[in-house]
Amino acid sequence: MKLKFSFANKLMLSYLVMVLIPVVLIGSYSYTNSVHSIRTNSKISVARTLQQIRENIMGNVAEVSKISEQLYQDVTLSRLLTEKYQGYNVYEAMMDYIMPRLESSANWSSHKMRLSVYVKNDSLRERYNVLEGNPLANGTLIDLYSINRLSSEPWYADYKQKYGEADRIVGSTVWAQLGDDAAYGNISYVQHLVGYDKYTAIGFVRITVKLGDLFDAVDTFTVGDAGQAAVIDKQGNVLYGTKGTEAGWSPVPSSKQQVTEEALPDTDWKLFASVPNDVLEKGARKVARLTIVICAGSFAVLGLFGAVVSRYFSRRIYKIIASLRAFQGGDFRKRIQFGGSDEFGQMAHAFNEMAGTIEELINKVYVTELQKKDAELEALHTQIKPHFLYNTLSSINSLANLGEVDRLSRMVSGLSKFYRLTLNNGNTFISIVQEVQQVAAYIDIQTIKYRNRLEVTYDVDPAVLSLSTVKIVLQPFVENVLKHAWYDETIHICIRGSLHDDTVVLSVVDNGVGMRPETTESILKPGKQIAGCGIRNVDERIKLHFGQQYGVTISSRLGIGTSVRITFPVLHYQDRRF
Repeated sequence: MKLKFSFANKLMLSYLVMVLIPVVLIGSYSYTNSVHSIRTNSKISVARTLQQIRENIMGNVAEVSKISEQLYQDVTLSRLLTEKYQGYNVYEAMMDYIMPRLESSANWSSHKMRLSVYVKNDSLRERYNVLEGNPLANGTLIDLYSINRLSSEPWYADYKQKYGEADRIVGSTVWAQLGDDAAYGNISYVQHLVGYDKYTAIGFVRITVKLGDLFDAVDTFTVGDAGQAAVIDKQGNVLYGTKGTEAGWSPVPSSKQQVTEEALPDTDWKLFASVPNDVLEKGARKVARLTIVICAGSFAVLGLFGAVVSRYFSRRIYKIIASLRAFQGGDFRKRIQFGGSDEFGQMAHAFNEMAGTIEELINKVYVTELQKKDAELEALHTQIKPHFLYNTLSSINSLANLGEVDRLSRMVSGLSKFYRLTLNNGNTFISIVQEVQQVAAYIDIQTIKYRNRLEVTYDVDPAVLSLSTVKIVLQPFVENVLKHAWYDETIHICIRGSLHDDTVVLSVVDNGVGMRPETTESILKPGKQIAGCGIRNVDERIKLHFGQQYGVTISSRLGIGTSVRITFPVLHYQDRRF
């Protein structure tokens, strides 16, 4: 299908193409620079987050090491742990200083821990907790052991294999998962104790804490849903990390993810963070959408400006097209008002001259048609007036021959009233109340003739009496009843008037002989002379004045009667046509 573009569309399309190219180029340049800046800032943000996590972890590590260091530097505790006791003295030393000192150090931490002290002094009594399962499940615990017990401790053999004898290096410290620490998610900090009299090793301290307490800051790493962080030892084992960093996780930089690492001072651990590139570029996607919105907005604004310009230049063409279409629709009064003497002005001048000529010709044809219609209406009126007059004069003649002077006087008076209302000073329209009075005058004349054999009732809505109608629409139907429907001693006629929305309905109903269906169908057809010309004249006059949708409809049943329905639009008396 071949596309059709108007002049305005072609002008607008060329303008939009010229606008679109620079908008796209500027938008692409802005997007590239913004994305680069966002990616750089995202990497810096991840690095700063990792540094903050490192500082928090080192704070927890320092808290544990400080507790151990306090015990290491406590000269009184060192002396009491090396002194030889007899009898009650050992109990007194344990209750007065050693255990309170250990409890004070353990309670100084905000996290649960198990503080275990191993000493070479056999005169001290052991004091420890016997537990099953995770030792930290029951809160902070304090144990005092003889160093001889280490030979039966499974974790100590592993410790010696990795780090050497516990009393080999005075003052050394180690972070390690010993024994069942790994199984319960714990880790231990080990430091040797020294006797200050000879500066020799007298035992060591083991502080066991939860990995989750020590590395709780790792859980705060929330760079997108797919960002991961973990603490890994020098063997590559994951000590603690976010979801998805289980054993075997190894952060490797690639085209799909960015990896950042931070060393944890005074330990052999490293803190790693892995962030997918699509998370880092999430902000870039926002910038892309924003760039699109801005470009689209700029394009829309420039497009609106182009539309204004296009409309300015194409408005005159639209006026010419609108005028031509108005002519096509039958409005020949349309004119084009262009100023100037350019091509458009010359087109407007030629168009206006052509329109004036066409309108003049059409008006001539229209006036001729109106005159023809008026002549037809006048002929119909002329046809109606003698018809009734001849019948009435015949009745008057009969009364005169019979010497019925009183009835003759009443008939002449009624005829005078009827024609006074009928002529109506030459006006074509009459009020409905006058129309009812007119048919009543005609019925009075007929009552003089038929006496009690004619019964007439009126059922007219007062709301329609003030409206207007074409004159002489009821009398021809009453006359037709008297001429063709009478077959019994008496006959009844009912004249009705009602209002249905914007339509007036007048009816003439009788109980006469009725008509066959074929007679009813053909009575209003042109050229037929079945029931006289009066009925057809009423229908034709109403249609000429108001249109083909109005007029006369007849329904009848043989032996029952006939109902004639006359319809025309609501026409207020002050708006009547003369």
